[in-house]
Amino acid sequence: MKTLGLCFSFLFCNLLGISAQREISFVEEYIDFGINAEKFVINGVYLFRNNTNRDIAQKITFPFGISTDSVTVNRVWDLTNGHGIDYKILKESIAFSIKLGPQDTFSLNIVYNQPVKKENRYILRSTQAWGEALKMATYSLTVKDVDVEQFSYAPDSIKGNIYYWQKRDFLPEKDFIVTLK
Repeated sequence: MKTLGLCFSFLFCNLLGISAQREISFVEEYIDFGINAEKFVINGVYLFRNNTNRDIAQKITFPFGISTDSVTVNRVWDLTNGHGIDYKILKESIAFSIKLGPQDTFSLNIVYNQPVKKENRYILRSTQAWGEALKMATYSLTVKDVDVEQFSYAPDSIKGNIYYWQKRDFLPEKDFIVTLK
C-alpha cells in the first residue's frame, strides 16, 4: 500500500506538466522534525522555481507516511505571499495548488504531526518524481523522552538531543525513517 502511495509522490506534479518541459522545479527543502513519546512532528519549508516566462498554477499532492486519518495538518502556508493555502484531504495525502510568477521562486511551509510509532516515516523518495535532485536539503530532528534505535540516513552531526543532516544535489533513494527502541 505504501508503494501505491509513493506513486502519488511527495509534491508530485501532474505528469503532463512535469514531463513536457520541467516548467516547475522543486529545488530545496528545510525540515525540522521533532519526536517525543506521543508525536512525530514535521515542519517543512519547500522551495519551487518557475522556469518559464509566464505565470503558472501547479497542482501538488503531498503524501504522508500514514493514512490522513492519523495526521493532524496544522498549517499549509504560502510564505512568498503570506497567506494560508486551501487543501483537500485525500487517503494518504493532501492536494493543493500553488501559483508562481515568471522566473520566480515560491516558498511553502507545511506543518503536521502524527502519532509516534516504532517506525516513523517521512516520504523522501517521491522527490524522484520531479526528475532532478534537490539542490539543497537540510534536516534536523529534536528527540525528547524517547530512545532512537536507528535512522535510515546516518546524521551528519549531533548536538545534545538534536541530530542534523545536510545534503546537496540530493535525490533520495530511501525515505527518512526514525526507528525507536
